[in-house]
Amino acid sequence: MKKVKNQIEIISKQVEQDETKKESIQNKVIECIKNKQKVQALYLLKEKKMVQQFIEKKMSSYNTLQNILLKIQSCESDNDILNAMKLGSDTLKQYIEEKDLSVDRIDDVFSYIEDTLMDFDEIESTIKQNQSVVNNNDEEFEEEFDKLLKEETEKNNTKPVTDTIETKLEENKIEDKIEATDISVNSIQSTSDSLKNLEGELSTLAL
Repeated sequence: MKKVKNQIEIISKQVEQDETKKESIQNKVIECIKNKQKVQALYLLKEKKMVQQFIEKKMSSYNTLQNILLKIQSCESDNDILNAMKLGSDTLKQYIEEKDLSVDRIDDVFSYIEDTLMDFDEIESTIKQNQSVVNNNDEEFEEEFDKLLKEETEKNNTKPVTDTIETKLEENKIEDKIEATDISVNSIQSTSDSLKNLEGELSTLAL
């Protein structure tokens, strides 16, 4: 590629020189025309045309070399890209091998996750079933309690009439005893008050 660049520089300098030469010839042609030197002017025009042809030929070579240089640079760029891609692929492959990343391992991991989730679902299901059993047992106890309470209430409501009468008589006897006791207490209190009054009168007479 360096040789191509050097050749392009050489051609570019030659074209510049030819352009300068062509411009000089053009100036001479103008002078000849001013001096009415037709023969010399025609000769200079022919020379100018030849120089122009050289310039065009060299410019064609220049353009060809420029295209070649661009293609070389493009190839180098493509090569750099390919090398970078290969390096990246090699690095990725090495990383996969080091970390043991494979299709089989990925399948194993997802299978393990699936099994774990299934185990968790079974655990939750078992817990819910046990909770249901506990709740059912509570309901059973509630039903038994209500049944016993109902039976006890029915027993109380169906006691014999004689038992009720006897209970009433016993209650009346107790009330009579309490009243008699109250009367006795009142009598004793009245007697005590009378004695106190008598003692007071005797004390007055003695004075």
